[in-house]
Amino acid sequence: MVEIETLADDTSEHEGLLARRKRLQRRQQEIAAHIPRWLPSRSFLVQNLRDGEATILSPSGVVNLAIAAFALLSLFATFFLGSTKYGVFIAIPTGIYTAAWLLYPMVEPSDGSRRAVHVMTKHPYLRQAQLEGSETLFSLSRENSVSKRKSLIADGAMEALLDAAILHESDAAIVARALAVVGTLAKDASTATDLVDDEAVEFILHFMQTHLRRESVQKHSMTALVALLVVTNEGEGKGTADEARARALDANAVVIVCRAMDAHIKVARVQQWGSLLLSHLTDARSGGAEPLHKGGVVQQVVKTLENHATAEPIQQIGVGLLAKCLTANPENPLFRKRVAALKESNPRILELVQEAQTRFPKSPGIQDFGARILHDVALVL
Repeated sequence: MVEIETLADDTSEHEGLLARRKRLQRRQQEIAAHIPRWLPSRSFLVQNLRDGEATILSPSGVVNLAIAAFALLSLFATFFLGSTKYGVFIAIPTGIYTAAWLLYPMVEPSDGSRRAVHVMTKHPYLRQAQLEGSETLFSLSRENSVSKRKSLIADGAMEALLDAAILHESDAAIVARALAVVGTLAKDASTATDLVDDEAVEFILHFMQTHLRRESVQKHSMTALVALLVVTNEGEGKGTADEARARALDANAVVIVCRAMDAHIKVARVQQWGSLLLSHLTDARSGGAEPLHKGGVVQQVVKTLENHATAEPIQQIGVGLLAKCLTANPENPLFRKRVAALKESNPRILELVQEAQTRFPKSPGIQDFGARILHDVALVL
């Protein structure tokens, strides 16, 4: 049997999340290569066999194989030997054990974050451990207090969740919960700064592309990225926002976010957080509205405004985004040409702005941004 190292082994102090992902997945493949292909959940069996002391109702690979053997024997005795008595005798305890294994949680919020992290790190390849552990940490993080965030970080929640997302990156449920907690913990300035340095921006954008059709992954990815951009632009983390923004733009974030918004055009939360994220991706130091023009943001905002006409927050952020794209420099000939082209390809732009102003007359943002758009576009055209 191949020797399995713990996840903490062979790590570099400055290893980024993308490099960490490659290393952990390479190790996972090496483990699987040494296990007979006929064994189910191969990585999970090997890891549990090596762990030795399994948690309550967390069976080792041997016990799982025994359950499968008893179940097959039960079927064989019942249907081929015609002995219902022996079949039932074997099936009842097997069924009870399996039901307990499936229904009894390995960890729950009342156990606390330390226990959740312990279960997740002890059984990194076991889906139930990762799903219940991430659910527990997500539930605890919803308290959203400074003390709770610091407690979760001190207990190793961030590392456990990132490893879970890496080792189960095709599992949308685990990834969504992990990113949700990362977004909450990123409200701590020092944590957000460390995450940006560790390539968390690129890491999250990778999951947005992998799970494009998964609403929960998109929503929590966007909230996590907004948290990184906002927190690192104020207080202790001030200054890191420029790096986070640059990393996002280099990783094609504008296009990725627009694709996600288009894939979930009817989902208000995705539209709101996506629009807010796009707004935070631009400022004077990142080329102003240039990344928005290149990424096709105007066309996406028009779709969003059309599909969520009665949602004031979405309308306000959307009109604000249009103001960034259409009012940057009306005296510039190139800019005037670009605005004219946008107006021609999106004839409802001004109409949508006017509708938003009419529908929300008490919204200062919509009124101010709308007035600026109508004034500057009139000058250009």
